[in-house]
Amino acid sequence: MSELKVVLCWHMHQPQYRDAISGDYLLPWTYLHGIKDYCDMATILAEVPEARAVFNFTPVLLDQLEDYAHNLRQHLTIGARLRDPLLASLAAPEPGDGTTNRQLELIRQCLNANETHQIDRFPSYRSLVHAGRFLLQHRDILRYVEHSFFSDLVTWYHLVWLGETVRKSNPRVKKLIDQGQGYNHQDRLDLLGVIGDLLQDIIPAYRRLAEHGQAELAMSPYAHPLLPAFTDRADSPLASLYNGNGERARWHLARGRERFQHHFHGKPVGCWPPEGGISLPTVHLLDEYGFSWCASSDVVLHQSLPDHANPQAIYRPEHGQLCCFFRNTELSDLIGFEYARWRSHLAVRDLVHRLERIYSHLPEDAIAIVTILMDGENAWEHYAENGYSFLHGLYQALSAHHHIDLTTFADALDSSVPIHPLAQLTPGSWVYGNFDKWHNNEAKRHAWQLLESARCAVSGVLPDLDSDCQQKVLEQLAVCEGSDWFWWPGEDSSLPVLQFDALFRHHLSSLYHLAGLSPPLELEQPLTESPTGSGDAQVMIRQTPPKR
Repeated sequence: MSELKVVLCWHMHQPQYRDAISGDYLLPWTYLHGIKDYCDMATILAEVPEARAVFNFTPVLLDQLEDYAHNLRQHLTIGARLRDPLLASLAAPEPGDGTTNRQLELIRQCLNANETHQIDRFPSYRSLVHAGRFLLQHRDILRYVEHSFFSDLVTWYHLVWLGETVRKSNPRVKKLIDQGQGYNHQDRLDLLGVIGDLLQDIIPAYRRLAEHGQAELAMSPYAHPLLPAFTDRADSPLASLYNGNGERARWHLARGRERFQHHFHGKPVGCWPPEGGISLPTVHLLDEYGFSWCASSDVVLHQSLPDHANPQAIYRPEHGQLCCFFRNTELSDLIGFEYARWRSHLAVRDLVHRLERIYSHLPEDAIAIVTILMDGENAWEHYAENGYSFLHGLYQALSAHHHIDLTTFADALDSSVPIHPLAQLTPGSWVYGNFDKWHNNEAKRHAWQLLESARCAVSGVLPDLDSDCQQKVLEQLAVCEGSDWFWWPGEDSSLPVLQFDALFRHHLSSLYHLAGLSPPLELEQPLTESPTGSGDAQVMIRQTPPKR
């Protein structure tokens, strides 16, 4: 009898938003996704004990979650300064107190929510959003606005960014939502306490899922670098832009594994190479570091074995023990980009039907595996209830299906699934099976040049620094090597893209300062031209991050 194994792998990933020198957070997306998506994803899986999933984390995200939880705990117990300005506004006795520009910034921050599922869903918040939009267009009347408006706005903003499981179960949150308006300082401190509790429990929640056998925990290299930029030949598209060499790849892997073990108290079996970017040198390096599996796109597999590729198989490249799983692009993208527009039960039914169709075409007694792999945070605000009904229904349907084995990568390797040899591997990523996305315009290529210049500059002075300073420089260099910074430049001139542009250049400037060097003046020039001529002061206003 044939058998179809299905792996759901959720990739949890945020770049570094913390300033390397001050420790302040320049953007709030780590903690906002924390109290919404990272909480929900763990709780929903736990609600279906028969279901199983893989969660892949970037260590730089885990470190930020830990830092947020510590900072909030210190604030609530001994009054330590909150290092995220948006959280500090929630905790302030009078939010919105200060200059007109600070008031405008707070309004902008608190309007960044999904129109359908966060704004229109809550009439009290919707009224505040409409008033806030009016004030942004008529700033001259801000002087007449009372502090109660800012108090209610910042409170509601955090209420709508809470996970659906939190709003369903937390009595303090239910009380605040029912209250609807007129929030005082104590109300906001109560909400801050909820946020602190949620952030404190995120990493332990995933650890518990792993201990109970419901989750496999995996990792990406420390700050999410495109590994082929460091491991491939000098004539490859990425390596010709950045001479990071294998030493930098090894740093990300070693540091990443160290931080993963710190947070989860165990070694990861598998690794999602950032952006699914693989090549034979990359795979061999992951094998050297003791990983049992990695994953990429089925497009990469088809390019490597165009005549007889089977995307439902496991492949082992030559000269190593590491196995490669290949993401089913169609099914993964349906969850990521299409099913949000469907009713949840119909989306679940459609996905199950597609899997049944794959099963029906398997040869007699065949064993196959389907990999569904995507971001674990970015899609859900586009779903009703932050994806709760869809995910809960999907876990139930797949775990109860008599022809489907909902499993993990590690257990698939321990089962009787056949592993096929892979004689060649065409370098590629999850985006169209190539790396064009990260160097397809002049702005992106210039970003790589800025990084290369910074790496050369700090490498020249590194031997003269003490060991503590060396570690800080190397970690900040790793932050600047993350793949996110090369995705957006030149794509468009929207404020979120300009914001990531400014953050990348800010991180590079901090790298120079940590090494005792003066940043070059060209870091003051945006990579992406702004249509309004707005400077970095406006660009750094916290806006919704661009969606991947």
